[in-house]
Amino acid sequence: MGYYRRWFIRAFASVWVLLAAFSTIVTFLVPVASHFWPRMAITVTSLAWQIPLALCGTFFLGRIILAPYWLWRDDITEASRLRVSNCAAIADRDAQLSSLRRLDPQATVTQLSDYPPHFMLLVHFENPGERTTVRRDWRLTVIRSGAVIAQDIRGTVSSGTGHILEAGAPSDVWLRFPYDAAIPDMTSLTGAEFSLVGSDIRNHSLQATFPPQLS
Repeated sequence: MGYYRRWFIRAFASVWVLLAAFSTIVTFLVPVASHFWPRMAITVTSLAWQIPLALCGTFFLGRIILAPYWLWRDDITEASRLRVSNCAAIADRDAQLSSLRRLDPQATVTQLSDYPPHFMLLVHFENPGERTTVRRDWRLTVIRSGAVIAQDIRGTVSSGTGHILEAGAPSDVWLRFPYDAAIPDMTSLTGAEFSLVGSDIRNHSLQATFPPQLS
């Protein structure tokens, strides 16, 4: 029903304007024609209402036929406008998210150390954003020759508590991970790659690899 209502309104929108304009013109022409051509007075007077009505009907019929095309064209134009608007909004959102990501703390694993019954990873942090605290719990995945040899090894900040990152200041922290059956000693870590995942109290996801991956 909504489409047919739009169809009728679009077809009928300008008919009354045309009818009113033509009726006004005929109203002035009838007395003029009667004055200069008295014999035509009766004919012109009888046609004074028929001519505008016939013109209105013809115009309305044409608009009924063309109205679906006009509605389709309007819908295409509106869809294009909304698509452009949505793309611009998405681009703005992505730019804002990218800007916020640049303010997230950045983590880099710089050193591996043996500390039985644990091994230690030294993580360097750069914090361009606000003051925050690194959570104590971290997860580590160890990969060698493209194969995962240990996954989700639970580790903690060596101090046992969260590590504070001051705004704009670099900082280093040791993370401690236990040896297990998959990684019994430092020898098993030789030549391996590390993927480290943690977070801070602002719920930023902190990730680092070792050796560092070239971008």
